[in-house]
Amino acid sequence: MTEKLNQVGLAMLVLFLTVSPAFGWSESGRFSIGVFGGSVNSIVDTAAEGSYTVYPDTEFDGDRVLGGSIMYRFPSEFALELSVERFSMDLEELGVKFGTLNMTPVMLLLKVQGMPAGGTGLAGHADIGIGKSFNSFDKGPLITDLESTYKTVIDIEVDDSFVFELGAGIDLFFTKNFSANLDGRFLLGNVDTSGWGFDIDTFHVSNFQVLFGVRYWH
Repeated sequence: MTEKLNQVGLAMLVLFLTVSPAFGWSESGRFSIGVFGGSVNSIVDTAAEGSYTVYPDTEFDGDRVLGGSIMYRFPSEFALELSVERFSMDLEELGVKFGTLNMTPVMLLLKVQGMPAGGTGLAGHADIGIGKSFNSFDKGPLITDLESTYKTVIDIEVDDSFVFELGAGIDLFFTKNFSANLDGRFLLGNVDTSGWGFDIDTFHVSNFQVLFGVRYWH
């Protein structure tokens, strides 16, 4: 996992440095609003563990992510962005699905946001931020079948959690007011869980997202 993480991080750095010459300076601050979607890919070796037990065959199978954000770019290249996204990941062990973890991270990002000279063309951006994810868990067929067989309720709970974000990408400005972007984003964190009836208390949810978005600039 570490080697894969390093390779993706290096690729993002090279991408950012490649497009950085297109950065420019705007005469005044600008607001923008954007929407995005893409894929979620787990970057952890083990999805679940307990206080005394590690479950090496557990994994998260990511699905698509959808989200949106508002941003204010200051007269320099720096910007603040409030981002909200929604995605789900299936918890599996050796192909058996235990359920689905749903996450809704709300993040505040500090960005370096480039603007192309003349208002059109390529630019780039990079961001770092923190936030809180509002989480829930949907039981899978294995758990619901156990509940039905033994006439019981397995009360699985997940806590809300803090998340850390690191990302970079490129922007293509079709006009001064409309752009498209391609991003790579690391979302890092853990989620506390309880109610399993055996030693599971932590989900490792760190993932890498590939995102495509569009943005309107005012």
